[in-house]
Amino acid sequence: MATRGIDFNFLSPDSRLFLGEGSSEVGMLTAAIAELGVERAAVHEVKGEKHLKTVLRVLVDQVTVRAPLSCLGIVFDANADAKAKLDSIAATLKACGFDFEVSHLNATCIYTQGPFPIGVFISPGNGKAGRIENLILGEVASSPVQPCVEDFAKCIEQRSGRKMDEKGLVQAYLGSFNAAHGIAVAFEKQILDIRHATYSGVRELVRQLTQ
Repeated sequence: MATRGIDFNFLSPDSRLFLGEGSSEVGMLTAAIAELGVERAAVHEVKGEKHLKTVLRVLVDQVTVRAPLSCLGIVFDANADAKAKLDSIAATLKACGFDFEVSHLNATCIYTQGPFPIGVFISPGNGKAGRIENLILGEVASSPVQPCVEDFAKCIEQRSGRKMDEKGLVQAYLGSFNAAHGIAVAFEKQILDIRHATYSGVRELVRQLTQ
């Protein structure tokens, strides 16, 4: 990944920086920051785990010496293995010169023994495999249209033989609002409610890092 287009020079000293794996994570983080009223916060889209090392190296070059951060938060999907993803992110952080040890994380997955706290949230949380869509399905489960989404998925499988995954289920739910919204826009328009209990882990990460 070329470093062109990655620019952290706008950050002021003591900025709170959050890195989201993709646009969905950026939307969720932005909503959590707004809900908690956090100031001096910025959110950057990494565009996938393979680009994390490049982003962190640019961050080191542009920011950490010139304008030390107040905190750093990282939100990525677990996919098949949450522990493996956390270990991978930890290795990337250390390779880029950040002080971070998995063995010294607190209950919210925040490392506080370095120059500034660094926290990592692996969706859907609690050490489970999956991704941000699995987290969102926690909100869908409490919606009155959840049985409709289930019936739709059953109909699709019966008629086509295709089983809808979590991405399809979330899109079916968002489609019930009569507009084609991605996850980031759904958080922005408050179609997805960051105050819902399913997002408590993300809110707590942001709260503890910025308190």
